[in-house]
Amino acid sequence: MDSTYIGSYGRLRVYQTEFFSRQQIDQLLSMTDPKDVSAFLYNGPYREDYDSLAAVFKDPDLTEMAINRHMVRNNRLVMFSVPPLAKNAVMAYLSKWDIENIKTVISAKFLGHGIRDAEPFLVSFRDVPLGIMSGTLTSEDYRNMINLPNVEAILNYLARFGYGTYMMQFLEDYRKTGDISPMLYSLDRYYYLNLISALKYYRGDEGPVLNYVRSDIDRQNIVTMLKGKVLKIAFERMASGIIDGGNIGASRLREIYSSQDVVSVVDALKQYYDLEVPKKNYMETGNLYHFDIAMRNIIARRYLDTMSMLPLSLDSLFYFMLRSEFERHNLRTIYLSRVNGMPREITESLLITEMV
Repeated sequence: MDSTYIGSYGRLRVYQTEFFSRQQIDQLLSMTDPKDVSAFLYNGPYREDYDSLAAVFKDPDLTEMAINRHMVRNNRLVMFSVPPLAKNAVMAYLSKWDIENIKTVISAKFLGHGIRDAEPFLVSFRDVPLGIMSGTLTSEDYRNMINLPNVEAILNYLARFGYGTYMMQFLEDYRKTGDISPMLYSLDRYYYLNLISALKYYRGDEGPVLNYVRSDIDRQNIVTMLKGKVLKIAFERMASGIIDGGNIGASRLREIYSSQDVVSVVDALKQYYDLEVPKKNYMETGNLYHFDIAMRNIIARRYLDTMSMLPLSLDSLFYFMLRSEFERHNLRTIYLSRVNGMPREITESLLITEMV
């Protein structure tokens, strides 16, 4: 154990009491009116987030932005209390929100949308995207990018931060095909490469975090493969979406991908991940999202409980960030499902509940 974590662990332990319990999630699931969900959040730990944004946004954007802002506030707590030796690892993890925001901006530009259309989807804090908290992009950078004339100009802008240089290897393919997906996949590879590098030689007690990240790479690769199988894309064509560093190597993934269809691929994965339940749901509905949510729950069940029991370590910081992230996912899912009138059973199937 590292005594430099004592102060950060104490501070985060206090705020962990604000995470919603399973009983509270069930209360939210029982609500049919999105206004009731908003009121429930406002009367709980999200009041400050609503109050800070109410002058600029109205529901449904207000609630979605408040949920985003609350997660950013939690991550700020981690950033301001992290021991010096752990800072690079935490910053590497939080850069995922830079990645998400860059994808949003590029997709918005590709579809011809402006900043007002994209802004509710950016993870932000008082108009400052989370990237600034991890030392990279600012709100001004995002506005500059969304106002550039095309995707290629955004890549040139991002070259100064490293992201754009990495994506430019797919620029010629984009010019030929008009397909932005290889560039978006490259952002995920860039992110995980940096994250594993930051974790690999940290202290030696970050095993659960590193295992979590490797399993999350598996999740990304499996979801990419299943999409490719549905679209009947050759493995070579979707190779740009496969990320190195997971528990299942690229050569094994290629073997598995040679299976006949989605169900056969899932059966071949059974030695790594038991996806029988989402397979049954997929066979009934044809929706691939069942696999992604199941993987998230499997990985949370495998590693987060262990992280929570290692208080004076990097694991405790990641546990807090992941709980914040899962709560954001669940609350956004519940709220938007009520806005769109989705049945409770569908909403519940989209939640990450293993650590609630």
